[in-house]
Amino acid sequence: MKFLKKPKFKIIFLSIFVVIMILAFFGIKGLIYPNSSIDLYGNRLEGIEEFSIKNDTITNIKELITKTEKTNSVDYYLTGRIVKFIIDVKKDTELVDAKSMADNIIDKLSEDQQSFYDIEVFITSKDSDGSELYPIIGSKHKDSLTFVWTK
Repeated sequence: MKFLKKPKFKIIFLSIFVVIMILAFFGIKGLIYPNSSIDLYGNRLEGIEEFSIKNDTITNIKELITKTEKTNSVDYYLTGRIVKFIIDVKKDTELVDAKSMADNIIDKLSEDQQSFYDIEVFITSKDSDGSELYPIIGSKHKDSLTFVWTK
C-alpha cells in the first residue's frame, strides 16, 4: 500500500483521463455512426415481399432480349428498390434497337412492380471500342411511364 500513496495524484489523474477518453470515444462513435444498429435502407423496403420479382420473370426478360440476336450478354442486379440491367450489345446494333430492348423489360413487369421499383438499363458494347453511341444509360422512375436516356 505504501507504493500507492506516493503517486496517488498521478493514479487519480490517469484513471479520470482514461474514463474521459472512453466516454469521448463512444460520443464520437455516436456522432459518426448514429444508427449503426438500424438496417441500411431503414423502412424504405417495406412491402418489397409483396412486389417481389420472380426468377422466372427475370429469365423471360433475359431470353426476350437475347432472342433479338443483337446482344452478347444480359446481366441483372437488384439493389434495394432499384432493378439494374446491363445489356452488352453487338458492334452493329443501332441505337433505336438498343433502346427498344429496355421497353421489353417494362412489358414483362407488372404494373405494380413498375410502380414500386426504379429501373436502370446500362447498354454497352464491348465489341466497338471508342464508339460514340455506347455506353448509354436509361432510367425509369417508379412514377414515370418511359425511360429517360443519356445523350
